[in-house]
Amino acid sequence: MARVPGIGSIPLPISSIGYAYGLHSNATIYGNWHTTSAIFGVIQLELGTSIRWWQNESQSMGLSTQLGFHYMNDVFEKNQRLYPTFDANYYWHYLKSSSEKTEGDSQKWNNYVYGGMSNWFDLRAFKAHGLEQTNRLVFAPQIGHVFQGKHWDIFTEFKLLGPGKANDKVVIDYVSPLRDRGALGIYLGCTFKW
Repeated sequence: MARVPGIGSIPLPISSIGYAYGLHSNATIYGNWHTTSAIFGVIQLELGTSIRWWQNESQSMGLSTQLGFHYMNDVFEKNQRLYPTFDANYYWHYLKSSSEKTEGDSQKWNNYVYGGMSNWFDLRAFKAHGLEQTNRLVFAPQIGHVFQGKHWDIFTEFKLLGPGKANDKVVIDYVSPLRDRGALGIYLGCTFKW
């Protein structure tokens, strides 16, 4: 979200197209192409893996992590960056479907909420304009919800990007519940399953 003088707060759309493949019941690999970045001449690719480390006996709650990276290449300025990422989430399924049966259980879990953290790491010594890198970590707490259907999932997520970082000396006037620190991210998306 950003503030535009004379208009108010508006969303800044960010889009991507991705694919994920389940290696087994506890691990998935994924890749995304960030289409909004491409419109502005930046090739942005994301690759990683998601692993479920724990879930309770009823399979209604669990802990998962994602380890990956974002590769960005500005085709106009010939500038490349690689950002390792690490996310951790605790999730809770709250609704069972009576229409789909799974092995060992008469019902399958559907919708779920989650909370956790997302972390981007900047390994370069210098940021834009040759300035010394002082922000090695961009931390972002997050909460989200997923509506699961037979072929489609719809998700919403709220994320507070960089809550410890000042946002008053940047090009975009970000909206944040912390006023001059961080930025509020509101994400909407869908997933098709086959």
